[in-house]
Amino acid sequence: MPDMTYLRRVGDELIGYPGRTDARFPEAREYMDIYLNNIGDPYASPTNHKPNTHTEERTVVEFFAKDIWGFEDPTQLWGYVTASGTEGNLQGCYIGREILAAKSGGAIQPILYTSVEAHYSLFKTARLLNLRIEKIETDARGFMDMQEFEKALERNRGSPALVAATIGTTMKGAIDWPERLYQALEHTGMRDNYYMHVDGALMGNVLPLARAEGSGGNGFDLQAQLKYAHSISVSGHKFMGVPFPCGVFLSWNREHLEAITQEVQYIGGHDLTVMGSRSGHSVLYFLEAIIREGRAGLAAAARSCLQNAHYLLGRMQREFRHRQPFLNPDSLTVVFNCPSDALVEKHQLATTTPACGTRIAHIITVGHVSKAKIDRFLDDLKVEEATREYL
Repeated sequence: MPDMTYLRRVGDELIGYPGRTDARFPEAREYMDIYLNNIGDPYASPTNHKPNTHTEERTVVEFFAKDIWGFEDPTQLWGYVTASGTEGNLQGCYIGREILAAKSGGAIQPILYTSVEAHYSLFKTARLLNLRIEKIETDARGFMDMQEFEKALERNRGSPALVAATIGTTMKGAIDWPERLYQALEHTGMRDNYYMHVDGALMGNVLPLARAEGSGGNGFDLQAQLKYAHSISVSGHKFMGVPFPCGVFLSWNREHLEAITQEVQYIGGHDLTVMGSRSGHSVLYFLEAIIREGRAGLAAAARSCLQNAHYLLGRMQREFRHRQPFLNPDSLTVVFNCPSDALVEKHQLATTTPACGTRIAHIITVGHVSKAKIDRFLDDLKVEEATREYL
């Protein structure tokens, strides 16, 4: 078995990726040696397979739907707990593909439009669903170029548009505003021939919660923006701190589900999920966090994450301006010119080299990335720059 002490240490030191590592779940952990399989639709009649947490799963989904995203009509809501944000993206795009293709009897497949800086799972989804993809270019800060999006829509006017909006791009934390995407669809005559999925893996729960505490930012209100979209997915191992990959998927139009419903005699029910067999344990980890923290506690945690991002940016602007640090509005992702490979490895920083040719890195201030951890990284950076010439 792996060295537990080592894994705890490297988890505690992780600052360049969005997995939160300081949350603890003593109650949910008690269930880990019990077989639980949430196969089937958690909103359907009970299946013949009894060892599940479908009831608790509905509680989790409804908390996200009502208390975080502000949906009031329970008769239209449907969702489930996924294995990851990637699965949530696949589920949303799968529903969108089936709905849009059905309009032509399957003769015309939709085209997937997403940012070139979107999470790579969306590019993988296009391959899995056999969809042509248009990767829309961005500006230097990672925001999708709306003119390029409109040009792509014009080129493909005869095909339905399956749009994937990102709430916090992978490297730069930029936001694709669903309203602006909808305006482009409207300008090009596509308002009645699109489906929009929102990839909110990191910021899809942080921003609505923090907004309740007066987060300011750039005026982005995700609850208001979702009226232009049809589904959303978030991760559970990021802001919420579940210690293994998981997430939540939500749709708010039950008519859309008719395109993917499948009766399964084997389980005595029907299934709409892409995975079939699903973890019943991840539900309990979500539930423990919701019960323990409540909406107010989660909102305070979201606000703290945003404050720490601004603290990091402030110190870097004062002490390391030559590294060109920036923080996009409503983001936890502080981006800067990359330090040495030694510091990248020590602090587990994510890096990339964009078209401009200057390698960049980032730090993401999820819950365990405290001011003390930020200070330790910056102290190391200061020592490095004092002992070697900065290029």
